[in-house]
Amino acid sequence: MARGSSGSGRSLELALRGALFLEHAVFFVVACRTLNIFRQKGFVGVYSATFKALRNLPGVEILIQSLVRREVEGAVRRLAKSESQITREAHRPMLRLPLEGISGEEILQQLEALKAAERRSSKTGHKSLGYVHYDPEAGTQRLNAHCQVLLKAFRALEERSGVDVTGDHDRLVEMAFAAFLSESTNPSNPALVPVIRKCENEVIAMTASLLHGDEEVVGSLTSGTAESILLTVKTYRDLARAALPHITDPEMILPLTAHPAFIKAGHLFGVRVITVAVGPDKRVSLEAVEAAVTSNTILLVASAPQAPHGVIDPIPCLADMARELNVPLHIDAHLGGFMLPFLEKLGYDVPRWDFRCAGVMSINVDMHRYGYCIKGTSVLLYRNTDLRAHQFFTYTEWPGGVFGSPSLTGSRPGGNIAAAWASMMLLGESGYLALAKTTMDVTERLKEGIRGVGGLGLVAEPDMTCLAIVSRDPKVCILLVGDAMEEKGWWMERQQAPASLHLSVMPHHNEVCDSFLLDLKTSVENVRRQGAAALTTKGKADIYGLVESMPDRSLLANFVVQLYNSTYRLSREDGENIVSMVSPSFERGGLEALGEEDDEEDDEEDVEEEGRER
Repeated sequence: MARGSSGSGRSLELALRGALFLEHAVFFVVACRTLNIFRQKGFVGVYSATFKALRNLPGVEILIQSLVRREVEGAVRRLAKSESQITREAHRPMLRLPLEGISGEEILQQLEALKAAERRSSKTGHKSLGYVHYDPEAGTQRLNAHCQVLLKAFRALEERSGVDVTGDHDRLVEMAFAAFLSESTNPSNPALVPVIRKCENEVIAMTASLLHGDEEVVGSLTSGTAESILLTVKTYRDLARAALPHITDPEMILPLTAHPAFIKAGHLFGVRVITVAVGPDKRVSLEAVEAAVTSNTILLVASAPQAPHGVIDPIPCLADMARELNVPLHIDAHLGGFMLPFLEKLGYDVPRWDFRCAGVMSINVDMHRYGYCIKGTSVLLYRNTDLRAHQFFTYTEWPGGVFGSPSLTGSRPGGNIAAAWASMMLLGESGYLALAKTTMDVTERLKEGIRGVGGLGLVAEPDMTCLAIVSRDPKVCILLVGDAMEEKGWWMERQQAPASLHLSVMPHHNEVCDSFLLDLKTSVENVRRQGAAALTTKGKADIYGLVESMPDRSLLANFVVQLYNSTYRLSREDGENIVSMVSPSFERGGLEALGEEDDEEDDEEDVEEEGRER
């Protein structure tokens, strides 16, 4: 009995000594780690490390997140209160696309009222010292002239949307752009330009409603398809890092016909790209997607529609597959986002592809295509804020202040955002429906006319307003047909695998549809009889034919790189002739005279036009 007590007492003593040794060892390690942090980052580093360690304790992280949410809600309330003076003169927030478009005069009045209220709130623009900007109305005469030249340059080079033959829509959108020419949104401080943020939030909300998103759907405005796709891949990569840290080699699966920006994004963000085959109808093969899925898959991609042939991937089936695999599905609708919803309303057979499919977690839509807005405007939507949170970038150690960025770019042009808002408000649902019907009618006429030309057909039956023409006759090289059409003034994209000509149909093509088909028939007949001899100049067919047959694609990649290097530079010969390219009035009067010369040229053109009419 005594021996048992003695043995148990010795065991207890050894256990206590072991615990004491472990305590000293832990203390020693913590002390060394703390000393190392102190040497590198000082007391601030020690405080930060201690705080991070405490967050691992049960319940602490929940408490911290509760406090953060409370602070965010307070900041939003203060921001809303400070904005009330500016935005109370405007309409209530637009959460849906208006059924009928608002008049251009009313839209401009609202924008001007908002800008005037913002100007009064800041006690004139030249008192704003928070970021680099200029106020044309508060600036010098030279600065005012400079702004006018910028606007004229924009108007001279901006593409026309073709919404109407009068150009009224384009002029209104340009006026909205001009009203905020000098404004920009600053990602690190969303409070700087509340009017632009109001326009952006309404554009996102109206687009989300159009794509059947609920109140949880959120988004961002970007500069175009490429940025939206880059952000998408970055978002899901970061989501996988947070939720699936065991995945060290993430992969995404996309059809061969998906936008090349996904390949670019994979290269930039370290996500392996798995491209899968499409079927004879040019839609992605479900069997190929399923076979490509691995434990490293973090994203599936589909198109609505894909750009080369205008067909929609089988999104309902892909969405079901994504849900079963617990993998997000992203829809690239840069072409169809502002066309397919209205075709469905018009009664066309459009399969479900948007947020009505439960597996769809995000969608990108371009406004500068069938949204009829200025180039450089795209909407990226997510099903909820938890997803979008992984899109944002933050950096808290910069001496210039806490930095945050919701997109890839820094400052973004406010004019584009205001123009996007104005375009949606001006057209409304009825305007978009009318344009969709006109464009689809033209597409049907083109499809019928192309099939009526002997030897021609379509690569695939398109679901909307873009298509690809292919030759069924071995005596007719479709690329030579493209060259022959270009000599007649028609320009179409050349495509490969198979060789084809791509058409993007717009409303204004209604005026030229018949003449296009007539020239197409003539060009095909000439190429069938004469081949390359049908051309009066050397075309691009030989180049594209070489491209399609080149066995080593790395040589083609090298060709493209060298082409860009040679194209985006001025040669010495260009520099020697540069003086002759500058207008004489510019040399005499500088920026102010340039605007005057443009006006004179416009007047001369008007006089010539009147003479022709007489």
